[in-house]
Amino acid sequence: MKQTIQLLIALVLCWSLMACGGGEKATNNADSTQADTAEANKTTEATEVSEESPELSEEAQPFVKKWSMTSFSHNDGRKEENISNRILNLKEDGTFEEFFNKRVIASGTWNVSKEGERQMLVLTHKTGEMSTELKDGEEKLTVKEISADKMITEDDGGKMSETFVPASE
Repeated sequence: MKQTIQLLIALVLCWSLMACGGGEKATNNADSTQADTAEANKTTEATEVSEESPELSEEAQPFVKKWSMTSFSHNDGRKEENISNRILNLKEDGTFEEFFNKRVIASGTWNVSKEGERQMLVLTHKTGEMSTELKDGEEKLTVKEISADKMITEDDGGKMSETFVPASE
């Protein structure tokens, strides 16, 4: 009986030492962990950008610039002119940002497509109120005129027309 008790005590001591790690010093892998995390973040960012940014069609090249809205008109006769606080930045990587008073109000991807004879500027909203209001966040604008110094668009229902000029930096 005495030997059994001694054996049990020895086993408890061994388990205690094993649970404590046997006094081995822990290694600090903070540097390698940070490097691994940074590399994973770069990979993730690259994947997100490539998934998000469509390849632009050749017809889209004249649109690539920062546009400032100068006026818009509704089919009910209302017209707003001399607007200077609304910017639509169509970037070469296929993304866009829309600003109001220098604050981003929407962002997403964009491209140009043809629907019959109509040239369409297609904005797919990822953020902003249009991302939830529109089906799949997609806004289609008929391009009425495009040149180096002017762009006129009309919404899909023909309710509103917008006039843009290149924005001054």
